[in-house]
Amino acid sequence: MLLGVNLTSLTKVLRCAKDDDIRTLHAADEADVLNLVYEAKNSDCIVEYDMKLMDIDADTLTIPETKYDARVTLPSS
Repeated sequence: MLLGVNLTSLTKVLRCAKDDDIRTLHAADEADVLNLVYEAKNSDCIVEYDMKLMDIDADTLTIPETKYDARVTLPSS
C-alpha cells in the first residue's frame, strides 16, 4: 500500500494528541484519505481527523535478495 502523506500536515495532526491518548490510523486500499482517531484514555473523548492523501506517481522498487560474505567481530568491552 502506498500512502502519499504530507509530512508537515501529519506532524501537526500528530502533535494534537496527548501522551496517553490512543492513536489509530486507518487507510483503505485505494483510499484518498488517511483517517486518524485519537481516544482519550481517561475519558470518552474521541477526536477524528481525515487527511487528504497526495497522488504520488511512483514506480514500485524491488530490492533483490543479496548474500554478503562477511564476518564481523566486536569486542564486548
